[in-house]
Formats: sequence, structure tokens, C-alpha cells
Amino acid sequence: PVDISAVQAWGQLPIDHPWFVSNSEPVVVAAGRLHPQKGFEYLIRAFQRVVTTVPAKLVILGEGPSRSHLEELVMKLGLENVVALPGFQRNPYPWMARAAVFVLSSLYEGFGNVIVEAMALGVPVVATRCPSGPNEVIDDGVNGLLVPVADEAALAAAILRVLKDEKLAAKLRRQGPELSLIHISE
Repeated sequence: PVDISAVQAWGQLPIDHPWFVSNSEPVVVAAGRLHPQKGFEYLIRAFQRVVTTVPAKLVILGEGPSRSHLEELVMKLGLENVVALPGFQRNPYPWMARAAVFVLSSLYEGFGNVIVEAMALGVPVVATRCPSGPNEVIDDGVNGLLVPVADEAALAAAILRVLKDEKLAAKLRRQGPELSLIHISE
């Protein structure tokens, strides 16, 4: 269960991070345990493709055993000025609420409450079509976008679609909160 009202209220709280204060470039947000299951390596590689097309930033919230590997990958790809790993956030909702896109890049997942939370905040969601979870919440192209698991090219293309197509982004922002309530009540 997700307390939609609480998520929306917590999402309105202030956030002290320069990428969200200036609003000069769109910020893509992901959240979860820094573990291979979450597919953050694919997300970082996908994001390298994104920033060759549009200026943007990526924030990955969370802590876990893959932190040093992910930090090394960010450095190796030369993305240290556009990718941040600020660690675990007790309240991730202000970060999510201000995102241009929320990404779930998991290789496998359970239900994926974080998808419903992002949708409730009116944030366009891009997620992998991993076994269970995202397929149960996202109707591809209606309230979010689904891409194949571990496919960084498809992930980058979906993120770019949302960042470049304002009509699509507006549709996903509008449909997300409506359909997140339906999925929770079922």
C-alpha cells in the first residue's frame, strides 16, 4: 500500500541541491538499493547516451554494495558533472517530485511501489519490463514507458522521448496520478 496523500505532501517539502534550485537542466531521478538487481549500471550507460543529445542531470538515490562500482563507472565515462549519487534519503519524494523523468532500471522487481509513488507525484516514469512489477502498474505509452531489461539503448531512447516530447511528458504527468490510484485500489 502507498499513502498517496502523504507522498504528495512529502513531495512538496524543500530540497537543498543545486540541480533542483536552478532548474536550468532537466533532472532524471532513480532510487533504490545500490545493488546489481537495480540495473543502475545500465542506467548510467544509458544516461551517457542521453547527455550526448540533450543537456540533463541524473540523480540516483540510495545506498548499497555497488556504490564504489557505480562511482567508478561514472568517473570512467566522464559523467561526474552530470551524475550524482547523494546516498540514502529519508524523504526521497521532494527529489522525485522535481524530476523530469523517474527511471526504474531493475533487472527484476517485485511490485515496485516507487513507480506508483512517482506516478502519484505526476512524474513521467520510464521502467524496465522486468518480470512482475512494472508491467502490473504501467500501461506502456499511457501512464509510463516500458523498455526491455538491460537494454541501455532502449532506456536512453525512452528517457529522451520524455525529455524531448512535451506532449508525451504532459500526458504521462496527467495520467500517472489518475492511474496510480486505480492500481492501488485494485
